[in-house]
Amino acid sequence: MSLTKVTSTINENSLDDVRELESWAAGTLQAEAIEPSLKTLTRNLEELFDCEAATLFSYDKVLRQLYSRNLNTSEIPEIRLDLSTYNIAGFVAATGNPLNIKNVQSKSELAKNNRELLHDSSWDEKMDFETRSMMVIPLSANGTFLGVMELINKVSDTHFSETDFLKARAISSLMAQVLVRLDSAHPELNGAKKHNLKNITQAIQTIRNMDEVYFGLAPLLTSMFDASEIHIFTIDKEKKELFSRFNSPEGIQEIRLPLTNDNPIGLVALSKRVINLRNAGDADELKRVNAGLTLEGMTAAATPSKSTLILPLPYRDHVAGVLQLIDKKNKSMFTSKDEKGSLLIGESLAHAIMSRKNAIEAKPSPYGLLVQNGLLKEEELKEFIAKADASKEDVETLLRREKFILAADIGKSLEYYYGTPYFPFNEGHPLPDPAPWKLNKTALLEQKWVPVSQDDERVRVLTRDPRNPAMLAEVARVFKEYKVEFQVGLAEDIGNYFEQLAPMIKEEPEPVATQEEPEAVATQEPVSTMHPTPTEQEKNTMTSTTETGSHVSAVDHNAVSSQPVVSPEKKDSGPSQVVGQFNDTLILAGNKGVTDIHIEPNMETKNILVRLRKDGACRIFDEIPGQHKSELIEHIKKLANLDVSQTQLPQNGQVEWSDGGLKLGLNVVIFPTIGDSEDVTIQVTRLSKPKPHYVALDTMHISEPNLARINTALGKSQGLILVAGPAGSGKTTCLHAFLGRLNSPEKKVVTMEEPVEIVQNGLRQLLISKDSGMNYATTLKMLTMGSPDSIMVDAMPDSETLGGVLEAAEKHLVLTSLEAKSATGVMAVLRDSLKVDSAKLSENLTVVVALKQVTALCPDCKADHHPTREEFDQLAEFYGKQYFQELGVEYSDQLTLKKPVGCKKCLFSGYGDKTTLQEVMVVSGDQKALIAANAPEEKIAAQAIKDEMITLNQDGVYKVFTGDCDFKQIQAAFKDVASKG
Repeated sequence: MSLTKVTSTINENSLDDVRELESWAAGTLQAEAIEPSLKTLTRNLEELFDCEAATLFSYDKVLRQLYSRNLNTSEIPEIRLDLSTYNIAGFVAATGNPLNIKNVQSKSELAKNNRELLHDSSWDEKMDFETRSMMVIPLSANGTFLGVMELINKVSDTHFSETDFLKARAISSLMAQVLVRLDSAHPELNGAKKHNLKNITQAIQTIRNMDEVYFGLAPLLTSMFDASEIHIFTIDKEKKELFSRFNSPEGIQEIRLPLTNDNPIGLVALSKRVINLRNAGDADELKRVNAGLTLEGMTAAATPSKSTLILPLPYRDHVAGVLQLIDKKNKSMFTSKDEKGSLLIGESLAHAIMSRKNAIEAKPSPYGLLVQNGLLKEEELKEFIAKADASKEDVETLLRREKFILAADIGKSLEYYYGTPYFPFNEGHPLPDPAPWKLNKTALLEQKWVPVSQDDERVRVLTRDPRNPAMLAEVARVFKEYKVEFQVGLAEDIGNYFEQLAPMIKEEPEPVATQEEPEAVATQEPVSTMHPTPTEQEKNTMTSTTETGSHVSAVDHNAVSSQPVVSPEKKDSGPSQVVGQFNDTLILAGNKGVTDIHIEPNMETKNILVRLRKDGACRIFDEIPGQHKSELIEHIKKLANLDVSQTQLPQNGQVEWSDGGLKLGLNVVIFPTIGDSEDVTIQVTRLSKPKPHYVALDTMHISEPNLARINTALGKSQGLILVAGPAGSGKTTCLHAFLGRLNSPEKKVVTMEEPVEIVQNGLRQLLISKDSGMNYATTLKMLTMGSPDSIMVDAMPDSETLGGVLEAAEKHLVLTSLEAKSATGVMAVLRDSLKVDSAKLSENLTVVVALKQVTALCPDCKADHHPTREEFDQLAEFYGKQYFQELGVEYSDQLTLKKPVGCKKCLFSGYGDKTTLQEVMVVSGDQKALIAANAPEEKIAAQAIKDEMITLNQDGVYKVFTGDCDFKQIQAAFKDVASKG
């Protein structure tokens, strides 16, 4: 459901409702004893959501299972569920997608999320319970998945409302803290309990990001080694620092240590030796290890007077990080067995660190932790930022009011992003007397900061952005004699503190101000001013996403086609709602390559089942309430000019259907079925050609070596760049991506196209028309007289045009395209079909870019997949074993690829749109000689590989390892081409 539709359902909610939820949340973790508070929490959850049962599940990383933590029955103390897309809780855990299910018995409703999803009724039978409706919410903290929360059976209604769903998501991070606290209080209850080397190694394999390295492994490693605390340090070579993050009662803490020999962590990283200390606070023991070690260097990384074991994490010929274990329980120091065990897991941990550090991740943002913890999605955050811009409200207020996100969660996200503690608003908090300071109200308002406490030596400043240069300069001016400690807060909280402090601030008039100006400042409304919309820099970081390589259609209804079809009950009531739903389905079918639409009234539920066929497979797509059956079938009959009154005999009709730029041919077949119903089958043929659209070069998922070669060619002032590929491979899109790189006010770029499919402002684009007497060859001669910097000729229909292109390339940069299966295969086409002058070609050809389209994985539902050794060997064979080592990928237990899952956005196929493989052949000096000599393709191909060309096969394997595609689709794309391995 889009943000607009969500917010329209909850516009009646005032900020008071949110504060009531926050008040409920604030008291949740106050009790000292974990078990009584869990029981109370369970009752409170049931009361808050008006439901029959509430269950928290923790995630057992070792067994990859969910296990219940708060059941109150002695007969079934624990439920265990596999992380699997077959059961509901497992699906939520595996995908991170929260679910609000109206009827768990409805297979069609479950199939909207995954066609294989089922409700496991065996636990209902064991507990003498009947599950009807349920909400299942993933629980994460600091970007680390911890478990799920199940809320079952709405008491006062048949299902949970959208507002219930928003509230459940809003408190999910709080419930994650419950699990953290439970594990801390009772580590012996944590999943597999006492962990061993094997299952720790397996858990390391599941790590998805660096936050899980810092935070997620702590409970497992402390359990295995009987340690009270662990730190995992990574190395920042640029800053020459060791860095770690960890949870503490005060929140997320960071440790930064210099990469030097005067502290034990740095010494281990540099020397690759193991240090095992009985007492980290004993200066003599430190000196026995190394004369340069000091207590000052040790206390920054460990608790004094505690046993400490520090080990390097080796990766190939260097160290990826350092593992530190602190305070061996029930023993005076860590044992030789501990040393051996930690060294054995060190290699796996080092691999995890290096692979996650090198992974391409979304840019951080002030609200990024909210996305990581599943409180909202990236696209929702973008919508809120846009809405804040339009409404002049700040993002934080919108998130709290319309998504019920708790102020504490927003504050934690700010803390996480800025690395500065979060300080919430407390109405009773005593503020310092501002009289001794020369505070400027205007500066406080504009720079969004306020002092909140002080002592003789230091002052604490609450700010929205502790990196704001203007704020830092002003704070330094005001508090010259103090040490300043910064904390972050919400804009509203800072505004509230400012309101309390403002009456106590006595400002002297500015020398350049009039007498009226200070009064105007003093009387302005501080709260609204302290709630600004994000800066441009924040907008850029908050809206950054990871590109997927799939392309969005430029058809007028691309927004509709990328969204699930909304069920009629969610639309406005009225006679046309089911018609609108049907039209949306047609638009989606036309844009997604659907060949058949099956509309089938269900005898059991009386609802209408909609199934779509794509790539030969039928999948359940939607379920429409049965009361719309007559209206829908009558509309389809009228559309196909069929007899509306005839319900006893089969009917068939054809119609052309259009919407905007989309035109479809529909073959409608209607036939009677039992129960006085009619089934409809619609065969869909797209009659309109998909309109190409401009795609920036940097978003085309081109590998770094290939992109560097292309950029080098585009940087030249003359020569020929040739884009090759079969029909429909994206040659026009690729050419315009190159033109986009060249397009600037300093250069004149002209194109010759038939037709002009993509328009770029700044280009001078000519339409080639035989009717008007303009053809490629004559027009090209005229264009070169106009002193262009670059020329694009979209195709070369004949040898005359080719000759003109080569002549133009002697003085200009020329781009053109040709149909050929590979970069080296271009030569045969040029020689045999266009009778090219080989000498002239060799002089002017600079680079050939060959394209092949493959089906990408769906970016919304693709999941991690650990390949078997056999699968890995197949990839190596396809790449070419003699070259595979250059890719730098080794088989290990940590190796993760991506696999298809299936969701509504991809019609449950697991696959998305097309992406492109590239093969870039740079024409070197040796290659020029071969071309001039009319050498056979085999020799040209051999020279290209010698010049380090990445073949289409190899680029396909590369995109498997980057997670864009799976090997199945790469193989399918090459089924008619022999491997070049």
